Amino acid sequence: MKFVKTTVNTKHDKKAIFEHRGQHYLYSYVNHEDLHSRLGLTVHETMVFPCDENGDVAVFSEVESASGYVPSAEMMEKVRRNFDSILDPIVE
Repeated sequence: MKFVKTTVNTKHDKKAIFEHRGQHYLYSYVNHEDLHSRLGLTVHETMVFPCDENGDVAVFSEVESASGYVPSAEMMEKVRRNFDSILDPIVE
């Protein structure tokens, strides 16, 4: 899993592009718990989506997600292990 670039880096919103085996992925962390008091909504999650090389997501179907904040290195390593286990199964 290769880091490409950070696109957003604020306290409540972090986004970065990663590449693995020719496919790009957008790491996305959002913390909008403040919406709960105004709209009754709480959004505090980390997700990973397939994207293009610019970080644009065509279909918001996550490949990994977790509640709360998960550091990008930890989340993207989990994604890499999951994909590699599918693509490189152990042959007995």
